[in-house]
Amino acid sequence: MPDSSPQTESELALSPPQLKQPDEGTTVNQQAATFEWIPVPKADSYLFQVAADPDFEEPIFDAPVRGRPSFTLRNMLPADNDKTLYWRVRAAEDQGNYSAWSDVRSFTVAEPEESAEGEAQPQDDEVTPEATASEAAKAPFMHAHTSSREVLIGMLVAIVSFVITLLIVFFFALDMTAL
Repeated sequence: MPDSSPQTESELALSPPQLKQPDEGTTVNQQAATFEWIPVPKADSYLFQVAADPDFEEPIFDAPVRGRPSFTLRNMLPADNDKTLYWRVRAAEDQGNYSAWSDVRSFTVAEPEESAEGEAQPQDDEVTPEATASEAAKAPFMHAHTSSREVLIGMLVAIVSFVITLLIVFFFALDMTAL
């Protein structure tokens, strides 16, 4: 997608982020692919993109990232070992100023390994429910992400449950007054 963010003179105030990982040409795990970059001074947020083409004509993932220089995509990338994907980031200030885009890096996505029962095998650096406390303490920190969709669904369920409860109380009270 061509760059649609506003270009301003103050764009020079923010330098483009420098990408940390994954490195160029790395194969990432489809279940949890973490992308990291070096924080930009004065940046309030970042714009993170993944695309199937290096020009980002049609990003397959395009999201704001607030306050932290990393983003983890969980089960959101197409698992196709032969297909190369690309990622980039730009810094943003709350006032609407943007840096230039970072360099573009390519990567491929590996399908998770399957066990005999058809369950995905944990990677060496993942903490599984069977892990002991000492194993969990040694494991790398993973960011917990809740998507907006999950939050919206949870809120919707709570609201519908509340309305149903009110209706039940209302009709129960109505039956009591009819007696």
